[in-house]
Amino acid sequence: MDPNEAQASLHRLEMLDGMIAALDQYREVTETIASSDDRLAAITALRDLLDVGEIGARAAAAMHWGRLTRDTRASIEQERHLVLRDLADLETHQFDRPLLEFAALSIDAADAAALARFYVAAFGALSKPARNGWHYAVLPGGLELCFRTVEGYTRPAWGTPGAPMQMHVECYVDDLDHARARLEALGATTPDYQPELATGLVVMLDPSGHPFCIFTRPQQVTHR
Repeated sequence: MDPNEAQASLHRLEMLDGMIAALDQYREVTETIASSDDRLAAITALRDLLDVGEIGARAAAAMHWGRLTRDTRASIEQERHLVLRDLADLETHQFDRPLLEFAALSIDAADAAALARFYVAAFGALSKPARNGWHYAVLPGGLELCFRTVEGYTRPAWGTPGAPMQMHVECYVDDLDHARARLEALGATTPDYQPELATGLVVMLDPSGHPFCIFTRPQQVTHR
């Protein structure tokens, strides 16, 4: 089921729930609209008297006008059951385990131990014991950064057209200026070339020259 089908099923479920609620309470308000020849007046009266919303009111009005009968409740409940089954199937498929799960990111460096220490401090990560020349930083959430020293390592040429970045990550910070100062104290540098500075995104270089960006987390909009 695609998202459009899911939305249609949710709308159908809402309508069926409204119909059932209207059918259950219809007897209480039948007398109120029994003599009404005005469809709008009938719907308005039902919406005011029944706490079933616009859809439920229209369903009850339709029954009043002979489109539904009281013995349709069983068929409505049966259709509702089918809609719920479809939605359950959608949820099962939507939350199936993904094909891939990010476990680790391997990064070349001029000095793996020094670069690992930088990321441990910058991210508040955990340090794992080095093994076979690899050094590690385990980020909150479990992602591992794995660093290895490469002989003759060439630093990325940030700002040079066509030059590979080798690695690039983007990170939220609470305060841009404060984070930049702290990161520079840990060994990062801020290059002159800042193509997105006007949007609040600052490019920095880790101790091995890999570029990474810092920017403040977008504020969430609360709808009222």
